[in-house]
Amino acid sequence: MPEYNLSIPDISSKTFHMKTILSTFCLTITVLLGSMGVGYADKLWSALKSGNHFVLICHALAPGFSDPDYFNVKDCKTQRVLSHKGRYQ
Repeated sequence: MPEYNLSIPDISSKTFHMKTILSTFCLTITVLLGSMGVGYADKLWSALKSGNHFVLICHALAPGFSDPDYFNVKDCKTQRVLSHKGRYQ
């Protein structure tokens, strides 16, 4: 089991303040950039709901490099089996 450092940080240090400022800055940028694509997401969902589009989702960690020749999207038995890490994803 990993050990965790539960000591109280020294908030008077310059390092603590710089980490806090950097963390706040990164979080702010992430939120701002993430919210820019909201309009695009709405268009994407509308296209998917129209019935003229579909999404194929693949796990990165499945043995092999392609689906077999007899692959049938409606039959799970024909699909590649995920590795342990792939199931964890």
